[in-house]
Amino acid sequence: LPTNYRPIRAPALRTPPNTQAVILAPVPQAQKVSIVSPPYSFQMPCRRISTPADIEHFLNSDSGRSFLGFVVALSESIRGHKISDECHESPSVKAIVEILGIMDVWIDEIPPLQQPARYGNPAFRQWQERLHHGQELMDRVLTPDLRASIPEI
Repeated sequence: LPTNYRPIRAPALRTPPNTQAVILAPVPQAQKVSIVSPPYSFQMPCRRISTPADIEHFLNSDSGRSFLGFVVALSESIRGHKISDECHESPSVKAIVEILGIMDVWIDEIPPLQQPARYGNPAFRQWQERLHHGQELMDRVLTPDLRASIPEI
């Protein structure tokens, strides 16, 4: 097999019980994330993926490859390290970890509603609303020139 492909089982394929479907799936490659220079352009997030074809389009786009490449690069950067290993945390990383801790507390404060819901639990909307009002959390991390990115983040 080429090194950039790996075999995976395809559970979504309806195959006869006496056969197994194995397909070759491309393995994302680590990519260096380019540094963007000012002036910055931020956009309000909107839903753009609503069909399997949209997912395929994203994964084959420059943005999709860059995103997956970034995730792979992060994964490869910790290979050989244990969670218990000591590491240096920059002030920015410490601030982000603190924000994630606060958001985790919100999960306990806004438990899932025990009711059937077709498109996710309605309690998530309450959590999301709190996030929108928690703009000061991002002020802890972002420099003044990047604060315009808060709605995008």
